[in-house]
Amino acid sequence: MPSTGTAIHLVTDDVLDELLHPYRHQIFYLGHVYGSKPKLPLWFKHFASGPDGAGEAYHLGIFGKTGSGKSVLAKMLLLAYARYRKMALLVIDPQGEFARDMKRHGTSGEFAVAVGDVARSLGKQSVVLTVRNLVLDRWELFEQILFESSFFERLTVPKGENRELACGILADKLQKAHVALKDLHARASFDRGWQVLQDDKTQRVFYRTDASRARFNDALHDADPNEFFNQY
Repeated sequence: MPSTGTAIHLVTDDVLDELLHPYRHQIFYLGHVYGSKPKLPLWFKHFASGPDGAGEAYHLGIFGKTGSGKSVLAKMLLLAYARYRKMALLVIDPQGEFARDMKRHGTSGEFAVAVGDVARSLGKQSVVLTVRNLVLDRWELFEQILFESSFFERLTVPKGENRELACGILADKLQKAHVALKDLHARASFDRGWQVLQDDKTQRVFYRTDASRARFNDALHDADPNEFFNQY
């Protein structure tokens, strides 16, 4: 501890710039030092070797309550790594927030970060892939996706054994109808599946009581196939 009377000087941007001058091309400023005015200098090295490399990959965790700025911080970190030409960035974005920000002049949230515009200025090419762009390679995967989707929930089949059976019998019937995995996205495949679900023998696999099947049939009859095809 410094003794009483020791002179103390506040650190300023000028002081930090002088101290870190040899590393000025490697520094990334992530906002300001908490509760102070100087910019916060940090190192974000790429995962390869070399002067700007860490020599290995490492992990970062961002934790906080809703509205605390986790997404904003994540976007700023992405831009820190986007500076490196050979470093690719993959974002799994269930809410679509990062995808919206990748559009030209696209920003979201109260603290706007134009991720797409900045990334493009750094030479990065952005590609946004939706679930519709993914390729199913197994019928089991189709069953899992169908189970987790809102499709059967909207038809009064809650999560559980009945929905699992419904997904399984639908996949089985589609295979027997010679519907290919690569064609599942087509309207003809959907119409075939919709027809399968109206079959009484199919319904008896996942609903054994008359009352349950009647409720399912009512929901199926009231449902709009066009809406189900486009939304679920």
